[in-house]
Amino acid sequence: MFLSVMTFAVCLSAFIVYICTYFIVPLCMRYAIQCNIVDLPDGKLKQHAQVTPYLGGVAVFGGLSTGFVIVSMLLNSTPALKDIFCYAPFIVGISILLILGLIDDIRVLSPQQKILWQLGAACLISMSGGTVSHETTLLLHAWGFPAILATITGMLLEIIFIISMMNAFNLIDIMDGLATTTAIGSSIILGAAALHAQSYDIAIFLSMYIAALLAFLYYNWPRARIYLGDSGSLVMGGFLAGMACQVTWHIPSATPFASFFLMTFILIAVFFIPFIELIMLVVIRTHKGLPFFLGSPHHFIHYLKRRGFSIFCILKMVYFLSIYLLLNVIALLFNVYSLGQYAAVMITAMSAWIAFVYLFSFKKIVMKS
Repeated sequence: MFLSVMTFAVCLSAFIVYICTYFIVPLCMRYAIQCNIVDLPDGKLKQHAQVTPYLGGVAVFGGLSTGFVIVSMLLNSTPALKDIFCYAPFIVGISILLILGLIDDIRVLSPQQKILWQLGAACLISMSGGTVSHETTLLLHAWGFPAILATITGMLLEIIFIISMMNAFNLIDIMDGLATTTAIGSSIILGAAALHAQSYDIAIFLSMYIAALLAFLYYNWPRARIYLGDSGSLVMGGFLAGMACQVTWHIPSATPFASFFLMTFILIAVFFIPFIELIMLVVIRTHKGLPFFLGSPHHFIHYLKRRGFSIFCILKMVYFLSIYLLLNVIALLFNVYSLGQYAAVMITAMSAWIAFVYLFSFKKIVMKS
């Protein structure tokens, strides 16, 4: 009975979200053009051929909000799901990110202003979750840290994680369909982990988000007719990080060390591309003496494009990489891999991606010069 109700909730919510998002996107496109909320090509970092409207994030948020309403109406007949009011801080935090991104799309905010509002939103998002903080606290406490220090460190780590993913998705939103395709892959991997952990409410919300992203991708696929804008990419990172902070990662029969590192390596798979992109941009820009928060042509797609890879080829890479990561996560969850074997696979995958994208690109550039 429960499975049939949950399946009905997933299918109905995802379908409604897809339809709503599909029809909301054109409305947002027209409104953005009328109000001049657009992205202008500059021939440098912004190399698209035509003026492209923003507000894609508003369309995705609108479709997703519809899904939340539908799920709230189904809660009375689905006892495994939490009450919708448990998500009030999360919803408020995501709404703050939407408004912050909208303002930044209309008029550029300073990095200090953005990080201040992101901090507030991350604190609210963390209030509805706390599982990343909890696992960190248990690990530190097992290592002999005082309880208060372990708790504070866990909370800070979770907030830093949420803010990092907000900005990481914002950083990869520089090519038609890239952030959306990456987020769909991340959502599927996280959804698989949520189902295995019996976090059914998270799995339902992620299925709705996937539906909204698929509808938006129809318009965002190269050549894109609308962009997410900061209102979309910030919400994208905040939403997925917030969902990750609500999955039950703790394994009752495992040590705190095993639970923490299970969570860590699954989250690396979920946020693989944004995570590496964030780290490498900070390293490269710092090495070159550039402020890490300002734009520069050092994103991974820039290196791949210089080597002749097309936009469609890069999107295919992201697609197949997501499948590879999903299969590895499933292998871990169903004990095909041990935690140590899975860690080795993930470290190898990260090393291979960095070598392929960055080190090999540097060698090619040096040889050409």
